[in-house]
Amino acid sequence: MYKAYSELEYAVRSQSRFKEAIDYTQKMFKLSKADNDDMQMADILESLASIYKDAGDYEKSFEYSRQFHQLAVKANSKLWISSSLFQMGEFI
Repeated sequence: MYKAYSELEYAVRSQSRFKEAIDYTQKMFKLSKADNDDMQMADILESLASIYKDAGDYEKSFEYSRQFHQLAVKANSKLWISSSLFQMGEFI
């Protein structure tokens, strides 16, 4: 089911249908959270931040970047930490 939502998210996002892309991405997040899959959740939080940025909602984009950063620190992933800091730095 995750893969289907991912493909749908990509399709609607490429058409600038951001509300639908967000809906599909949030569904993916719920699935990943239920599976306790930190890698998927981090990827999805990063995607949500990017979608909101593309949609022009910078406050929500920053909030999802912040959540991504918190998960990165919890996982002690240097790659995720640097990526999340880069995303948040775009708003400074």
